[in-house]
Amino acid sequence: MNDQQPKNLVASITMFNCNDGISPHSASEFMLHMMPVNAILPKYQRENTSFLDALYNFLEDAIAKVCTWLSPPIEMMEIYLHFQMVSDDSELLNSIKQLNASTMSWSNICDFFRARDFHKLIKACSGSNTVHVMSSMNWVTEVFGGHIADYDDSRVRRKILIDARKMILESGPAIDPSGYFRYDQIFKHPHNISNVFLARRVKDNWQNHFFRGQDVDNVDVSFSQYAHTHRVHELLNISFRYNHLT
Repeated sequence: MNDQQPKNLVASITMFNCNDGISPHSASEFMLHMMPVNAILPKYQRENTSFLDALYNFLEDAIAKVCTWLSPPIEMMEIYLHFQMVSDDSELLNSIKQLNASTMSWSNICDFFRARDFHKLIKACSGSNTVHVMSSMNWVTEVFGGHIADYDDSRVRRKILIDARKMILESGPAIDPSGYFRYDQIFKHPHNISNVFLARRVKDNWQNHFFRGQDVDNVDVSFSQYAHTHRVHELLNISFRYNHLT
């Protein structure tokens, strides 16, 4: 960080190793873990731009974009903060529904509900054409076969690891032309490596479970590309909307 002039510094203390006297960040707040590398790697080459400079550029561009959105001719922007414990409070849910939001973002809240209960909650908040966006990290715990420990045969486990490394080796350079990372040597725990492969094998089973009995369309359930900097490699990005809501 010493190479950045104060006026150009773009950072958050939660992103980096903390100085003395500052409470330590959680592991999930480290800068490299939260960078959307799929938006960064295609734009740069290792020979021309260091990886850290690529991250700086992304952050600066993103902040500049937000500043542009907030600049004139916008005269005023109203932001409402409303928080309450999650419940079946029909008055609260209906007040949200009346906003008729075009998009609602749920982070990974779906990880803490049974699928049926979660759909009941967010359907009650939905406008006539609301698109719901969320991610799930714990979905693999709800479907058999998504973890290497689900397989007892050591020969099967060995083949899973071999196939997982092969998949990363073949797909990595194809989607990441930057040259910042090597995909022929993956220094990860075997669980993480195998999950990359197994998650794609069982994703459709979980998707069928999650949407069972729901009348939805515009469904997109997809993985982010494999990235060395990410802690979770089976993260699912989910978006959809309900049909026939009034």
